[in-house]
Amino acid sequence: MFKPLPMDDPWHRQPDISLARDALGWSPSTPLDEGLMRTAQHFRRVIEALQVRNAQSPQAMA
Repeated sequence: MFKPLPMDDPWHRQPDISLARDALGWSPSTPLDEGLMRTAQHFRRVIEALQVRNAQSPQAMA
């Protein structure tokens, strides 16, 4: 279900990872472009799997 974004919803998010860095000693190790590419590939596979599943469902064959 899609709903309109709230008026105060930021268009550009820039998370602050300082808490993770300070508390856990964590910092990102994947470059942004690689992470975006891997994320896009993941969602393409998810969508493809859903399309295959829906094509095989009894309702789709009726």
